[in-house]
Amino acid sequence: MLHSEPEINDLEVMAIFRMALEKSIIEQKSVVEWSDKIISSNPENVPDFALELSISGNYGVNEAVHLLRENESTLENPVLWKILYGLVGLFYREKQIELSRACNAIADFANEIMSKTEYDLFGMSVSDAYFLAENGSYGNLENVEKSLLELTEEQLHLGKWFRSKYLMQKNEA
Repeated sequence: MLHSEPEINDLEVMAIFRMALEKSIIEQKSVVEWSDKIISSNPENVPDFALELSISGNYGVNEAVHLLRENESTLENPVLWKILYGLVGLFYREKQIELSRACNAIADFANEIMSKTEYDLFGMSVSDAYFLAENGSYGNLENVEKSLLELTEEQLHLGKWFRSKYLMQKNEA
């Protein structure tokens, strides 16, 4: 199935980066590399956020998250959550993140986006299901994994697109 390339701007990219960085889905070096690419593509007209993010690698993840939050767009574009879900599904399938991190990230993404928009997203219960299955209270991890895979399946192409366009190196989070 052919998918069209989504339209997102730099401020929306920052929202995705911030949320993914907060949940350790991507590494800070991806943000720094992206900002460096912006700087090198137009050195005569560099946005302030690109300069700040470029040097944020010297100060740690919290500084990068703070800078991204200060400059990011709202979460109104519905493709943003789909990209985030796609990244989580992609990195989980590629064994770059474990099931617990994937489930918690999806739940946190859904919670934040639903609190700031009118979207009613699925995914908030996946971290609860993981917790209950992990401690043996209810369900099993195979069913949690199946739910996560089904929840992220339709967005995988967006995760792949975002990775190829904005994550310069293979994610190693």
